[in-house]
Amino acid sequence: MKSNRKLIGIIAGIIVLFAWSGAASEWDGKDCSLSQGYMFTITHGGGPDQHEGCEESFGGNAYTDDYRG
Repeated sequence: MKSNRKLIGIIAGIIVLFAWSGAASEWDGKDCSLSQGYMFTITHGGGPDQHEGCEESFGGNAYTDDYRG
């Protein structure tokens, strides 16, 4: 029984990592770096809305809620 729970926990963890990576890559497609994408996935609760993304700023790309692609 214990080994089944451990296996289920590992599988659930892998699924969460895949979902997190998928949402982070959506941010990457909106001119954000992949590391920003992982952070924004957590802070914004998932992938970007149509109006969210990153734009060039002093020191690198920065979040904007007025993304124009």
